[in-house]
Amino acid sequence: MATSQGAGQLGNLPELTDGFSADFVWAAAIVAVGGLIALLVMRGEKAATGSDADPVAQDERVRA
Repeated sequence: MATSQGAGQLGNLPELTDGFSADFVWAAAIVAVGGLIALLVMRGEKAATGSDADPVAQDERVRA
């Protein structure tokens, strides 16, 4: 099957590499979207100030 369909295309380098290049473009787009999602999800809350910043004090308030 591959020999009968692709044997004549072996000398046509642009045809052979166009799909390969397009796959890298799509992969880069997926990576960029994943990076944006990771930034949004991992952003977290701002650092607490005062007594909220001390986890031990916060734990003792919960027990009381």
